[in-house]
Amino acid sequence: MLAFDPFHMHPTSNPSGEIAQERYELYMLLGKVFQEGLTAETLAGLQKLPQLTDDLPAVSTQEAQAAHQALFEEQVAPTVSAFLHTHDHDTAAIKEQMAVIMDNYPLDVAADSPDHIEAQLQLLAYLTMLEAQAWNDDLLAMAVKARGIQRAFLQNHLLRWLPPFTIAVYRHGSTAYRGTVALLWHTVHSHFADVVNYYDLMPYFEIDFELPDTPESDDSLAQSLERLLSPSECGVWMAQHDVAALEETAAQPTKLSSDLRKAQLEAAVVSAEEAKDTAVLLEKVQVLLDDWVTQYEVLNRTYPATRPFVDQWLAQTKRTIGRIEKLQSE
Repeated sequence: MLAFDPFHMHPTSNPSGEIAQERYELYMLLGKVFQEGLTAETLAGLQKLPQLTDDLPAVSTQEAQAAHQALFEEQVAPTVSAFLHTHDHDTAAIKEQMAVIMDNYPLDVAADSPDHIEAQLQLLAYLTMLEAQAWNDDLLAMAVKARGIQRAFLQNHLLRWLPPFTIAVYRHGSTAYRGTVALLWHTVHSHFADVVNYYDLMPYFEIDFELPDTPESDDSLAQSLERLLSPSECGVWMAQHDVAALEETAAQPTKLSSDLRKAQLEAAVVSAEEAKDTAVLLEKVQVLLDDWVTQYEVLNRTYPATRPFVDQWLAQTKRTIGRIEKLQSE
């Protein structure tokens, strides 16, 4: 279960250049971790953070890189398009949208995709750097403008996919990555709550964000389970480990692939139908979905400002559970 409580605190109601500078440094560091892994440089930066003291076991460079590859090349895609794509809004369109945004800023992104989480964190780092400079130069209007752009980017982009990404990394990452993604979530929550004055405006706070509508249908078992490969339509991220568990096979260290996961799901369905034991398969899916519901609820209890975003993913997961329960009753 996500253990975020140690990171929880109310955001400041007194913005300053020092706070903006701290956010800038954190976003730059975390972006590098999610792109490059635990290198000598990023590990040295993380070791300076008291929040992560217990989450950074001594590992060799080779072990660190293996952990990074196992997580982001084999289990969890660190990109917007992987989590928000739908039949009507494909990955290419999402990447193009993010490229247009990123082209407006002088960023030096190492990731090869404009919708990679490193790119989004670098943009936030740049915006918080501008804010820090404005506060330090007593340019109030410029500082306020920078905070407004930060709010818009957090609300319209990063926070729309960060909830399932956070949980996916926490479920499949090593101790170091679990601590790092917990720190990222805390930082983003505190930042967002600050720029929207959440604790002052809480009774009136709303956002304009909805995941795709997934109406009830008469999908077959195979069609229903295929939806699990589209996070925005089912509410969760199905890693290759998860799919392998449904098929009761050991997850092989292979490059992350939607086609492979689809083939594994299809094989699991065929196997269950041939054995006339689809109830067991559906029960495994139910357990997986229930775990995600629990994780989303933990986020909501601990971090209220981001609840409108988490609620969308939670509701989508519950709708998926409803479809699974319908299949179980047939």
